[in-house]
Amino acid sequence: MSTLMSKRALFTTGAITAGLGASALALMTQRASADTPFSSFSFRANGGTVARTMPDRLADVKNVKEFGAVGDGAADDTAAIQAAINAGSAWGLNNYGAMWGCNIFFPPGVYKVSSALTNNTANSYVRLMGSGQYSCMLVGTFNGYIIDQNDSTAGGINAIEGLHVVNYSTAPGSGAIRFNNSQEGTIRQCYIQGFNGLNASSNTFNTIVSECNFVNPFSAGTPGTVGIYSAQIGIYNCTVMGWDVGLQGFNAGLVIHGSRFEVNSTGILLGKDPTGAINTLSGFSISGLSTERCNTAIDIVSAVAGIISGAALTGTVNVTGIGTPSYGIICRNVEAVTISGVIISCYASVAGIDISSVAGLNVAFEGTMVGIGPGMGLPWNMPTVNHSIFSYTNCNNPSAAFAFSNLPTSPVEGMAFDITDSNTATWGAAAAGGGSNHVRVRYNGLSWTVVGK
Repeated sequence: MSTLMSKRALFTTGAITAGLGASALALMTQRASADTPFSSFSFRANGGTVARTMPDRLADVKNVKEFGAVGDGAADDTAAIQAAINAGSAWGLNNYGAMWGCNIFFPPGVYKVSSALTNNTANSYVRLMGSGQYSCMLVGTFNGYIIDQNDSTAGGINAIEGLHVVNYSTAPGSGAIRFNNSQEGTIRQCYIQGFNGLNASSNTFNTIVSECNFVNPFSAGTPGTVGIYSAQIGIYNCTVMGWDVGLQGFNAGLVIHGSRFEVNSTGILLGKDPTGAINTLSGFSISGLSTERCNTAIDIVSAVAGIISGAALTGTVNVTGIGTPSYGIICRNVEAVTISGVIISCYASVAGIDISSVAGLNVAFEGTMVGIGPGMGLPWNMPTVNHSIFSYTNCNNPSAAFAFSNLPTSPVEGMAFDITDSNTATWGAAAAGGGSNHVRVRYNGLSWTVVGK
């Protein structure tokens, strides 16, 4: 009995303090803290210096599954995803006051969406981050856009990455992503499908689109389908395939670099807005472009101050289901536009380059080659009457020459001009006026010779 009493005594506070010492007391205090919720524990990550709780760590990224999303392709995940977006936006405002949201993460899965996902909270941005364009899909069939950032408020969704976004609605006003007024927005490594792929027709903050695949989910060339509506955006290393119009650019500030346009009725259309009205594109650069099997590779309806360079426009041909073959490049109303270092192979086309209805000034073709040979179309479709469309390419002489009689009377070797009334179109031949050939002539020190057409 005395033994039993002595053991009980050990568990009194005084006995522990006196008999076991401070170190033992500390150990038992740690064990007693097991009754404290785990969420209250702070700890440092390996290599870190600041202890944080697990809820604080998880708050940095909003996982849509933590808001109820299932991702099985059957359950409607719209409300859950929107709740995650709203929480991410509010988190940014609460923690930083303005302009700071957080990432909204999508684990691998198929997320069914029945209405638009958006963020209209002022001064708070969020970023939609998927786990890969081939393993993470947002899918819907409704008249609208799956991701719709169309609010002019300073805030919203400003980045989309690693998602496959597809809307199977055939309504003309539907599509995958509408991305307007996004502050320095980015869309990267996404697979984008819909009647309209990306609508950035009111973008005013220079969105960057890179490493994306734009693929028409319907039959190739379905009338009215547009891969990208572009106003002030940059397209880098993208594939655009199967649309009626691959990219429709207008307004200002288009850059396309290192991208591929394939099996589109028209690869690139410049100078028309989504309503079909003329909206002149100004300040554009298209380089490192390749097109294949587009009935018309590039159609310039109205454009000023631009360049197309380093492009290979191949296989312009009648593709089943998307109309009759047309041209490699069509120039209509253009001014101060240069087409340089472009090669066009126009199998079965009307012509490689159509400038028959050009109006404007200062259009220069430098080092542009149009394929000719068995089974190929005509190299050029020229005006039937003289047009004031070509200018000199020597920037030291400000006077344009449209007829042989306008050429400088005291030329400097190397000067080059485009004229509309040459008596010959034979390469290397000495040119004179009085004919109807549109050619490029260069002064070789002795005479004006034909160097292109």
